[in-house]
Amino acid sequence: MHMISTASEYNPTIFTQDMLQFNMPAGTVVLKLYYDADRNHDGVADKDQIKVTYKVVNGQWNDGTTEDIEEYVTITGEWASVNLPEAGDKPDSGYEAGAWSSNVPFVFTKANDGDVYTYTYGKSPYKLTVQHVYHDENGNSTTVVDETQSRENVAEGELVRVEKRDKEDYVFGKLVFSGNGGTNSDQGTKESFLFHMYSNAVITFHYGTDKNKDQIPDMYQLTIVFEAVNGTFTETDNAKVEKTITLTDDGTAEGSWREDGKYMLTASDVPEAKPNPGYTEDSKKWDVPAPLGYTIFKEMGVDDKETDISGTQRTFTVRFDGKQKQTYTVHYIDEDTNLEIAEPQIKDTEFEAYINGNDEKIDIEGYAFTHATDLYVTDDNESNIVNVYYSKDEKGNENDPTKPDGKPDKYQVIFTYRLSDASQGTINGGTQDVYEIRSRAEEDDALAPNAAVTITPADGYRFAHWQDQNGTVYSTTEALKATSFEDDMTFTAYFETTGGEDPDNPGGEDPDNPSTPGGDDNPGGGNGSGSSSGGSSSGGGSPYAPATSGPGVTIDEDAVPLAPLPDGGTSFVIDEDSVPLAPLPKTGQQPIRTQVTMLFAGIFLALASVRKRKEEN
Repeated sequence: MHMISTASEYNPTIFTQDMLQFNMPAGTVVLKLYYDADRNHDGVADKDQIKVTYKVVNGQWNDGTTEDIEEYVTITGEWASVNLPEAGDKPDSGYEAGAWSSNVPFVFTKANDGDVYTYTYGKSPYKLTVQHVYHDENGNSTTVVDETQSRENVAEGELVRVEKRDKEDYVFGKLVFSGNGGTNSDQGTKESFLFHMYSNAVITFHYGTDKNKDQIPDMYQLTIVFEAVNGTFTETDNAKVEKTITLTDDGTAEGSWREDGKYMLTASDVPEAKPNPGYTEDSKKWDVPAPLGYTIFKEMGVDDKETDISGTQRTFTVRFDGKQKQTYTVHYIDEDTNLEIAEPQIKDTEFEAYINGNDEKIDIEGYAFTHATDLYVTDDNESNIVNVYYSKDEKGNENDPTKPDGKPDKYQVIFTYRLSDASQGTINGGTQDVYEIRSRAEEDDALAPNAAVTITPADGYRFAHWQDQNGTVYSTTEALKATSFEDDMTFTAYFETTGGEDPDNPGGEDPDNPSTPGGDDNPGGGNGSGSSSGGSSSGGGSPYAPATSGPGVTIDEDAVPLAPLPDGGTSFVIDEDSVPLAPLPKTGQQPIRTQVTMLFAGIFLALASVRKRKEEN
């Protein structure tokens, strides 16, 4: 407050006292009281003061407070001293003692009214860490700190550049930046990074193996498989195709690579399939889930929330189940001549059907079924063939050898036993032929007859020998059973009389004394009562003439060597097998041993007669 006096006898006077005490002069005195604003209520007019504000940044005032401080400074005269708040002892983390802003004056004047002064704590030096992480195909990773690019004490705001470091067998994948207020900011495939330092920073370059050499790290990729059942894929002509997909942030080939990304299969990813021969195109069907539009995730069991399709599938299968209609041809063949013996039959079926050849056999007169070929039907009707084989079947069994019995003749041998003369005996109690039918595994197997027959001679006869249809003689049944045959054979039983004259061969050989010649078959003999002893026959001394029906030889007198007979009349028996060029007996002939004996008896008689004549001469 101040007063101004305006008395007429006084000049105006200004007083600043709160109280004015004076003697009242004569006349009129005018007192005017004036007031100034005092916003801070400190009793000092604002016009005599200035207001300044103090602020603290990145820390606290030394007293631990952080509020702005307002101060009214009274200007006495032209200026006033500056008294700043205490600061610098309490920086925030990562900061250190700083400084007042540059606008703080040395003294305050009225011109500083309304100024703001800031104490800012300074940043501590920043640390830059650069590292490289190498991911292998097994999901393992190795981290290497780059000592060359990492730095300590980087000034705030400094411009910094870092870059990737290639390594053999690895390809660059992505760069991740952590700093300047950001955490793990994926910078994608930037191979270098330029930025200002405003905080500690960690730069991480990620690399991965690249098996398929497509310059994309394996850690971002998955292998999926397509399989075809009863078909193949046109791009490989195989039933299996493997493809590599790259996981991205948006599931498309254009998206950014991500280890935890996804990928949606498109039409270009799904290989074209075709049916194998024998299967139909219209039967093509993919197993659920079908690949087109399917979203695949890196982590098994993760679901795509947008499509609600599980992303765990890695193998997709297409099937062709429809089979083509086909035909096959059945041929009926004589396996011994390889000729067809009936009209072929064409039958309907489907691809890959199994045809059992045995089911295709039919009855063919005069033939027996032996075997057949089986068939798995192909798509080539010309090659779909079933061969049914047969062999001749004209033989029967023991009851009726002439009636086919359903068994191939070549696997059977018929032995027939018969009598040379039904009046001289019986066979198995009768006179009819007896048949023995034997089976064999191979058509050229030789079999020995069982000869399980009973031969009963008639009165006055006894069994003499067996003779086969080739003229071979078997003196006993055991000898017959000891012989093997590859083909059918007939054996005839021959008889001889037990004594006296053979009623069928009057004057013939006495079976009880076969060395006694006689009869028509032995014209050199007598009436059957002669003796072979003494070197001559009682019927005369003519040379021995063998029967024309059997083996024999006539030796002229001049052709006989003059070898003397052994002294004492010693006899030598020459076995049948030792006789050279002895022909086999024919049907109806006498036993060969008897004939040979008669032959050599005649020879000895002839030699004795020639010698006697020479002695007489």
